[in-house]
Amino acid sequence: MSRGDAVPQSDLPPEARETENPYGCVGREMAVQALERAMLRPPAGILLRGVGGVGTTTLARDYLGRLQAAGNLDIGCLWTDFRDIRTVDHLINLIGQPMFEDSFTSAEMAVKLDAIGSVLREHRLVSVWDNFDFALGNLTSEDCEILKTFLGRLDGGKSKVIMTSHISQEWLGGSNFSEIEIGGLEGNGRWAFCERLLQDLGIPYNRNDAGLIELIDGLGGHPLAMRAVLPRLRDRSPAQLAEVLRKNMAELKLPDGELSSKLTASLRFVEDSLSPELKSLLTPISLFEGYVDAFFLEHMANHFDPAPSRADIDLLTGALVDAGLLKDLGEGVYQVHGALTGYLRTAVARKSREDWAGAFVDTMARLGSALASGPMLDDRLSFGQLVPTYYQALAEAERLNLNVHFSALIQVLATFAQGMGDLTSESRLYQRLADFKLSNGDELGAAEAYHQLGTSAAKRRDFVTAETWYRKTLAIGERLNDLHMAAVTCHSLGMIAQDRRDLSAAENWFRKSLDWSERLGDQQGVASSSHHLGMVAREAGDSARANTWYRKSLEISERLGLEAFASATYHQLGVAAFDGRDLVAAENWYYKSLELCERLEDEYSAALTYHEMGRLAEERGNLGAAEVWYGKSLQIKERSNDEYGAASTYNQLANIYFMLGDYVEAGEWSLQAAENYLKFGDSITADKVLMNFLTYWRQATVEDKEVLSSRWEAFGLGPFPEANL
Repeated sequence: MSRGDAVPQSDLPPEARETENPYGCVGREMAVQALERAMLRPPAGILLRGVGGVGTTTLARDYLGRLQAAGNLDIGCLWTDFRDIRTVDHLINLIGQPMFEDSFTSAEMAVKLDAIGSVLREHRLVSVWDNFDFALGNLTSEDCEILKTFLGRLDGGKSKVIMTSHISQEWLGGSNFSEIEIGGLEGNGRWAFCERLLQDLGIPYNRNDAGLIELIDGLGGHPLAMRAVLPRLRDRSPAQLAEVLRKNMAELKLPDGELSSKLTASLRFVEDSLSPELKSLLTPISLFEGYVDAFFLEHMANHFDPAPSRADIDLLTGALVDAGLLKDLGEGVYQVHGALTGYLRTAVARKSREDWAGAFVDTMARLGSALASGPMLDDRLSFGQLVPTYYQALAEAERLNLNVHFSALIQVLATFAQGMGDLTSESRLYQRLADFKLSNGDELGAAEAYHQLGTSAAKRRDFVTAETWYRKTLAIGERLNDLHMAAVTCHSLGMIAQDRRDLSAAENWFRKSLDWSERLGDQQGVASSSHHLGMVAREAGDSARANTWYRKSLEISERLGLEAFASATYHQLGVAAFDGRDLVAAENWYYKSLELCERLEDEYSAALTYHEMGRLAEERGNLGAAEVWYGKSLQIKERSNDEYGAASTYNQLANIYFMLGDYVEAGEWSLQAAENYLKFGDSITADKVLMNFLTYWRQATVEDKEVLSSRWEAFGLGPFPEANL
């Protein structure tokens, strides 16, 4: 696995910027010094532990800002919210993908850990794993062990991982991390924070006021507790507020002297300050994780008669923003402080929660299905920010036995995981759906989940696993006489056989799919199977039969307005024309395909046609145009993690540079292609590419031969076989 050039990041990730810290790191100089000392110790992990709202995340942000200002980030920093991490594979991909020229994601875990471990020991990447409390709940035990291994690999190196948590994390192993406990602000630091806050609020104060001294001491230096309570000095005296806190401590039977008690008493004060109408709306907010959208709350409220008004929702969110418990992101979207969520989930009455839970599940399932299938609400709140809330909704749906909603929510989450390239999460979700369907006697539903598992495996080019899942699906479809399922699954099995270059099996599967589609009157299915039968015929060298199948598919696609199908067939007709050396016809077909791809915003298909346009230009001897077309194709393939497709374009670029006489550049592209083919177990194509590399070596100068030999060995291909050449 080859590494790209490290690019220093001048900008911190948005989550890490000082704009996220309304009061900075006032009063935390001793904690900053402790963090600086921990950065010099061998353990790669540094745990910032403190009760909710005490400022562990704020400290991490402040420290990153200091490192950036001093130019000490080297290859940058990475901010990860562990509420979003469901598999260690996804986490490792987030770390490794930006470092390497190839897209990294398809390698075996051991290879990934070796690759990023060697880089991160030599170069400084400072990662923040925020809300690390969620690790044990979100990850499997096997994933947790890999996480420990990863941290151990970094020990003694230049990179560090700063974790924020409310609890200790002994499971990581004491040698893997240093722990810094963050308590309440003390002494002058406590008063500095208080004065900064009151000045920003425009509230006059007297530091010598006995009531104010008592109030500040009663808040224990807890930053969030101060932000929640001190704004009420506008209408109450310090002594009155101190008395309210004492009363809350007594009524809630909170242990005196504990910082968490100070926060709980303060949040009870905020709750009690609300009208009954607003207080009732705290329950739906407790169901969200990380972010809440007033639009979603409004939909939930519509399940009740009379429905709480949007005006009340806006009043509540405004009050919580004033208390520092929500952050207004605009357009009715708010970031929810984890301390508020924790408080509400313990303080809200069970009956109230039950009343709202069904509305929550229904709203998330309905709106989630719309979000997953289109661009709805993209400008309000990114779907990724809602994923922890969708997992919360999934848990509620399972608890309430809302089976239809449970299935819909899994589909939503799996669709998002697929879009993020998190194929491990996608597979686990569909496996969970299959088990759920079977446990409820829904064999057909389980078969649909098996089909999705097959598709997920096929994307990883794990064709053995994909075929196993597809055959399970087909057996159920045939037994239950579901011809549509059988047709779709036979088509998928045909595509697997086609990828394996088993043309006889592929033709048999596509013909079965075609037969069932014709019996069902499914013209779209007929068009699709006819298209693929054309591809099989072309690969078998029967161009006349290929064109017959393509024309049959195209007639249906154009008649029914199936533009995506038509675009694919235009592309294949172009390939067939290219094979027949009719370059003008090939170009015309390719342009017709691209016109539809660009109108449909189908980047994947456009990348395939850009590649073929490169071949066309190369055939005409226009190497400059060919390089441009290949570059357009490669940009899309790499962005969409299509490593196998990228390999073919790497190989074509190698050929371009070979013809230009740049044998070193040709060799680089050739090695990239071979590496990608080997990742997917395609040793036959990889061997052909490596034979080309040896041709480049033979043509090169003595100096370039040395460079190419060293690159061969750097790619892990063993000693260069010069003696055999």
